[in-house]
Amino acid sequence: MLPWWNVYTRNLKFLALGHAGANPVGSTKDYKIIQHMILKEFVAKDPSGKSRTFLEVQCVICKCIFTKQKRKLTQHTCSIRCTNLLKGSRVIVKCSHCGKDVEKQVSKLDNSKSGLYFCNRICKEAAQRYLPDIQPDHYGSSKNPAIYYRRKAFEYYPHECQLCGYSENKAALVVHHIDHDRSNDDIDNLIILCANCHAVTHWGRDCL
Repeated sequence: MLPWWNVYTRNLKFLALGHAGANPVGSTKDYKIIQHMILKEFVAKDPSGKSRTFLEVQCVICKCIFTKQKRKLTQHTCSIRCTNLLKGSRVIVKCSHCGKDVEKQVSKLDNSKSGLYFCNRICKEAAQRYLPDIQPDHYGSSKNPAIYYRRKAFEYYPHECQLCGYSENKAALVVHHIDHDRSNDDIDNLIILCANCHAVTHWGRDCL
């Protein structure tokens, strides 16, 4: 078995090379904490009253500080969650609606037919209103088209005119089709305007 300082050095080299989940020593027992993550070493009493050597360590994943007995420290993560992230059995992806980080099991990533991932059901249902790739075939078919694309735009964009910034009265805001094709309700073709900017867009400034 390699001495602990060699284990630290080899792990540090592996992390520098991007092999964070690999075990350079070849044994889980030898997979020690990397040297620069050790913040302090001290002696204290354990629950049984015996003097033990403890290490104060920074988790290599979440950067939190945790304390563990030196003889029991076998990896540089603070929890099972961080261990799974380090090994690659769990990964962090972006929610396709709100953009927040979401943890997913690697084995379940292929369950998404669209390749999109969400925090929860609320985000997924919100995204279904403007992402055609995850909309059921019947989605929106029973809705009034004018109400449908207005709601779609207001759920996706801030409630303000995207030209002048007016936002005092939502009732004075309208949803405009950029290409003037009212059958094209793609979210990239919709824009929220105030009544004045909408009129100018359609008929020019002479209409005011």
